[in-house]
Amino acid sequence: MLNGLIKSGIVHKVWRDIANTSKHYQLDEKHKKTQVINEVFAPMTCDWRAYLISGPVIYIFIGEVRGSMLYHIALILLGPVLYVQGKIVRKKTPLLPEPQGERGGESGNGDKLSLLIVGDSAAAGVGVDHQQDALCGRLLDALVSSCSVSWQLLANSGDSSAQLLSKLAKVPAIPVDVVVISIGVNDVTKLVSARLWTKNLTVIAELLRTKFSAKHIYYSSVPPMHLFPALPQPLRWWLGLRARQFNQIMRAVALTEIGCTFVQTPVIIDKRFIAADGFHPGQQAYKVWAEHVAQVIQSKESAG
Repeated sequence: MLNGLIKSGIVHKVWRDIANTSKHYQLDEKHKKTQVINEVFAPMTCDWRAYLISGPVIYIFIGEVRGSMLYHIALILLGPVLYVQGKIVRKKTPLLPEPQGERGGESGNGDKLSLLIVGDSAAAGVGVDHQQDALCGRLLDALVSSCSVSWQLLANSGDSSAQLLSKLAKVPAIPVDVVVISIGVNDVTKLVSARLWTKNLTVIAELLRTKFSAKHIYYSSVPPMHLFPALPQPLRWWLGLRARQFNQIMRAVALTEIGCTFVQTPVIIDKRFIAADGFHPGQQAYKVWAEHVAQVIQSKESAG
């Protein structure tokens, strides 16, 4: 495992990041002139600096966000354990099917709203038996009381941001008002780099605006993987750490891209809300998630 990490260049990148640690706090002269600070965030409680420094630590997001060294260092130190645990989880976790039901149609009365839901297994509704109880169905239930919704679902289990981008590039262009995106878990498990994650999110937003004429794009946060019952420790902690980092990047991208909004979904700790595989949302979790997204959409739409 360690030899593989060395060959892949991960070890080199970690030590390079350590050597350039000051760049987490300041910009060189070139970037001071060409970059714009988008937002300043509070420290992550899991960041190694928070344990060494008594004062506050801030992150300045400037187009590209450096991954936490803790994540990479943990990969080096715990690599063999994480690898074995990952293999065991894949072997033992039941593979739930995508729910049955329509993946497009029209519902409701009133002002017209076109909706596109895209992404991974959570967007596809894995964890319930029918689309009516999944994100799509629950979102429609919350929206059709105030408008007529023409909708389409484009989501598949296992899709990463790169796969979603590829599918969006291939499908016919359909003008839409609103796009809801659920993506990221597979990017975390496939060890996608922070730089590629940032790039994919940015290009997805650009493609939705240009090809699909999307007016409002909602990036739903990567779920709290540190709470997934199917994952043992320390794998759960490590993947959760990356998921939180990816959410920070997603938030930063949404701030810079026109028409984009980052939606921090409610964190549900109750295991009864989780599907049988310990990995996907259950029926009640989809309901809470969809109603929260619908509130954000309705607020944005009413504001114009």
